[in-house]
This record gives sequence, structure tokens and C-alpha cells, in this order.
Amino acid sequence: MGCYCGGVNISATRGPQRMRRNKIRAHCPRCRHQQLFVRAVLNHPLHLLLTLLTLGLWSVSWVALCIGRLLRPWRCEHCGWHNPIFKLKTPEPQPARIGRLQHAVAPGH
Repeated sequence: MGCYCGGVNISATRGPQRMRRNKIRAHCPRCRHQQLFVRAVLNHPLHLLLTLLTLGLWSVSWVALCIGRLLRPWRCEHCGWHNPIFKLKTPEPQPARIGRLQHAVAPGH
């Protein structure tokens, strides 16, 4: 299962904690190369059920999870960095350098 979102292929998987996660590959500034970034997918029906069963007490946790996901949605699996770079500027091709020829201008030429 996956979707194509904003030029990035997002695939949902289940991790070892049985929590559903989205994964993308993006540039990590801390690792300095392409890494796998993950973010948790919230199970809103479950949180609604827990909120109803606890008479609203669980809503504090639910809101905290939502805010945390908004502030730092993606996390590098390797180093934990939270700010991926989705599009790196590729350097423009440089024209071939022509060696400078130094001409000595002789007087009278």
C-alpha cells in the first residue's frame, strides 16, 4: 500500500511495534546523504474510542500526538534528525574551463 505525494513515493508499513508508519527516502543534512525517513500514522478511530472510554481524559494524549506529528512529522531512521530535504538543488553543469593564456604584450607589436 502506498501513494505518490508531492513527488515523493510514500509507502505505509507496519513496524516491529505494530504501529503503522509512512516511509520516504530523502536527503538527511546530518547524515549528509539519502536516508529513510519515517513518520507514525495515527489511528484516529482507536484514539476516539479511548477518549470515549476514559470520559475525555485520553484526548490530552491524542492532541499531544497530533501536535507532535505536525511539528516534526518525519524522522531519519539512522540518526533521528527531523528535517529532511526533499529536493536538493543539483549543481548546474559548469562550462569547460579554458586555461588562461597570459600574453606578454611586447611594445611595438
